[in-house]
Amino acid sequence: MEKDKKKNLISLYDLQDLMESAKKKVVILGVTHLGDDFDWDHFATAISPRIGEGSLEVRIFRESDNFIYGKSLISENKAISGDIKSYSFTQLRYAYNAVIEELRKKVFKLCCTGRPRTDEEINSLEKHKKNYKTNFSVRTMCLDIPIPAVCIDDDYYITMSLTKFFSNDRYYEKIDANNVWYDDYVKYLQAYLEKKDCSIKYSGKALYEDEGHDDEILELYDVDRVARGLYPRDCFYETNNSQLVIWDFVFSRSGKLLLHKRKWNAKDNVGMWDKSVGGHVDYSIDFDSTDAATRELVEELFNDEGALQTHGADTSFHKEDTSKFVFLGEWNKDSRYDAPFKEIQDHPKRWFYFRLPKSTSIRRQSNRVMPPIFRDQSGGEIDIVDFKSHFTKEQIIELVKGCEKYKTKFARLDDAEIYSKIEPVNLLELLDYVRESERTDLLSVAKRYGMTVEENRQKELNVISDIYFFIADETFDEKSLKDLHNSDFALLEIEEIKEKQKQGWRVSPDMQAILSNSTNLLGEIEECAGFLRRMDKRSKR
Repeated sequence: MEKDKKKNLISLYDLQDLMESAKKKVVILGVTHLGDDFDWDHFATAISPRIGEGSLEVRIFRESDNFIYGKSLISENKAISGDIKSYSFTQLRYAYNAVIEELRKKVFKLCCTGRPRTDEEINSLEKHKKNYKTNFSVRTMCLDIPIPAVCIDDDYYITMSLTKFFSNDRYYEKIDANNVWYDDYVKYLQAYLEKKDCSIKYSGKALYEDEGHDDEILELYDVDRVARGLYPRDCFYETNNSQLVIWDFVFSRSGKLLLHKRKWNAKDNVGMWDKSVGGHVDYSIDFDSTDAATRELVEELFNDEGALQTHGADTSFHKEDTSKFVFLGEWNKDSRYDAPFKEIQDHPKRWFYFRLPKSTSIRRQSNRVMPPIFRDQSGGEIDIVDFKSHFTKEQIIELVKGCEKYKTKFARLDDAEIYSKIEPVNLLELLDYVRESERTDLLSVAKRYGMTVEENRQKELNVISDIYFFIADETFDEKSLKDLHNSDFALLEIEEIKEKQKQGWRVSPDMQAILSNSTNLLGEIEECAGFLRRMDKRSKR
C-alpha cells in the first residue's frame, strides 16, 4: 500500500527534467513552490529554441502580492509554521520575481535578439519574435492559488506547499484517475488554466520591458463600498463589483463648465465630449480619492498624455504640482452659504475645490463605447494607431485629399510633399474625418479600402464615483488649454451643452446620464455654477 502511494511521486529535479522535455506545452500555476532550488537559467536555455520555433507553449501564472503576503504571515513565524527557518514576505517574493528577473529576460534574449546579416536570418528572427509573444507569457494570478500545480503536456502535477517553504525534499504528485480527488483536481486546474474568462480575466500581464505597460490592477469594491482585493481592470466589466473612480467638474470663475473631447487613441468613448476629468483611484499612490482627483486633473489638463497612450511609450506618472490647489472640504451649500466663495474671490490666482459628500457618490453602470475593430482582407486585426502600414502611398494621398481637415492643410502641396509631411494620426481618426467630410458612414469608407469593421461594441463598467468641483484660477480659459494640450475643450453653460448635443455633439454615456438628470448631480452642478456667477458679478461691480 505504501509503495502504491509513492509510485506517482517525483522530486523537484525530476519535475524540472520533465518540464524541459515537454512536447507541446508547460503551464505553471504558482511559482513560490518551486523555491530557490529551481534552475530558471537552465530551464530558459532548454525551452527557448522551441518557443522561438513555435513548437512549445509556456504559460506561467505567478502568485499575487496579496497571496504571497498572506503566506508570509505563517512562514515568517516559526512557531506557527513549524519550519526550521522563517521566511519573510521579501524572501518569498524572491521566487515570485525570479520568473521575471531571470527567466523572462533570458527567454527574450534567446528568442528575440541577435545581429542577423542575411535575409534568411532576418526572417528567422522576426518569426522567433512573433512566436515569443504568442507562445510565452508570465501573468500574475489575482485569485488565490490553493493548490500549486504544473501542467506538462496532458499531465498534471501538484504539491502541497502549505507550511514548509523552499524545502529540498519536496515531492510532486502526478494526478491520475486512481486519485480519489482526481475529478475535483482536474476541474480546478482546467478552470484556472484552460478557461480564458478565468486565466485571462483574473490575471494581469506581468511587466514586459519590451511590450510597453502592464495591465492595470485596481481595487475591487463590493456593493457596500468595502474594498475586497486587487484585480485586473478587465475583470470589472459586466460584474456586480465596482472600482472607485473620481469625476472632476472644472468651473471657470464665471460659472461655466469645462468639457473635453476624448482623444482618438482613447480606450473607449472615442471622440466623445465628456466630463472635465475622470480616472480611477490608484491604490499604490493615492491615500484617498482627494489625491486621485488632483493627480488626474494635473495629468489630463496640464501634461500632454497623447504619447502615453501609444505603443512603447513611457507610462510612468508625471510628477504633479498640487500646491496651487486648496481643498475646502465637503460641498455643503445649505450650511456654508457664501463663506468659501468669499475666500475664492479674495485669491483669484489659486485653484479651489470641494468634494461632494460620500453619501451622494454615484454608483452606476458606466457604459463604455469601445472603438471599432478593423480587419484586413485576410481577417487580421488592424492596429488603428499605425495606419501607414495598412495603406499604399496612393491610398493615403486619396484619404488625405478626401478629408476636409487635411485638404485645407495641404492644399498647395503636391502628392509627394503631402505624403512626406503628413502628421502621425491613427486610422480611426483619419477615416472618421473622411466620413464627416463625405457625410457617409464609417463602414462605407472602410470597405472602399478593403477593410471590414466590427462596430457598436459596448462594455459595462460598474463604478463608484467620488465627485469633485474645481474652481479654476482667473487665467484659466479655453484658448490656453488648447494651446497647451492641442485638444478640443469647451467652456459652456449646461443649457449650451444640451443645445450642442441637439446639434450633433457625440456625448459620452456618463455625461449623457448627467444631462438627462438621472442623478441629482446635475442639480449640484447648476447650484455651484449659480454661486460662481453671482460671485463673478459682484467682483465686476
